[in-house]
Amino acid sequence: SLLAPAGAYEATVTGTALPPVELDWQSVAGSPVSGLLADPEDPGRIDATVTGPDGETIPARISLQAGPDAPTGAALLRVVPDLEGKATLFVPAGTYTMTGSRGPTWSICRADVTVAAGAASSVECAIEEEVHTHGWVAADLHTHSELGIDSTMHRHLRVEAHVAEGINFFAATDHDIFADYAPIIEEMGASDLLMSSLGNEVSLLYAHFNCLGCTAEKFSYFEAPWVNFDEDGEVEGIMTAPQIWKIMREDFGAKVIQINHPREGTAYFDHIGYDPEVGPASVPPGARDFQAEPRQGW
Repeated sequence: SLLAPAGAYEATVTGTALPPVELDWQSVAGSPVSGLLADPEDPGRIDATVTGPDGETIPARISLQAGPDAPTGAALLRVVPDLEGKATLFVPAGTYTMTGSRGPTWSICRADVTVAAGAASSVECAIEEEVHTHGWVAADLHTHSELGIDSTMHRHLRVEAHVAEGINFFAATDHDIFADYAPIIEEMGASDLLMSSLGNEVSLLYAHFNCLGCTAEKFSYFEAPWVNFDEDGEVEGIMTAPQIWKIMREDFGAKVIQINHPREGTAYFDHIGYDPEVGPASVPPGARDFQAEPRQGW
């Protein structure tokens, strides 16, 4: 219910898997409006499944596009990663294109499906491994989740998404916090499909660095610091990159330190003026191992 000043109005009613319903109504001072009824067409349900060459369901990403045989670049209406290669999708009545995939080393499959209002339709297609990767590991070493300031992805969904894209190993690198995915992976029964490592994207103002293969006892923000404080707790300034790297190695056992997005924005290579055509000689002698003091003013 709502209150509105007297006058003529147009309303649009929308909902999950419902086509919009347009309504015109009048608000009369001091009088309730009765009989304002929206009755959209019922949605349809699509039960989608992706199988492997043997006909058994496999982890996969299921995507849905509008129309039959939709162009591969057409807008995606739904994207569902699933450890069993299954998805239940509620959509307005119509015809759709379902695509099943599992990362770049597998084929894709596509199938059209038509669903009526209030009815259910099933669609299934099969994929197979095109590139055999024995001895190799597909890894993602820069990931974010609901723990960070720039992502809302639930951590369980992150696990499903990695498996559905054929990732074997990933590092949790949310901004300024360590995260342990091992309990979640085990809880979801995905331990034979995916491994994880503690990580942390240390996000100082002029650059972002990943601490990879780390150890941590606490999972609170800013355990890996990037600000110097004096004895009274007052901020003295931002640490230099070498100071941060030293802490990563000595305090958190970093096996790899990764310079993230080194060009544009919070870009360390831009910050130190590194020219890839010239090489290390393009930066001051003290920064030739990418160990530069912050520029004046930071």
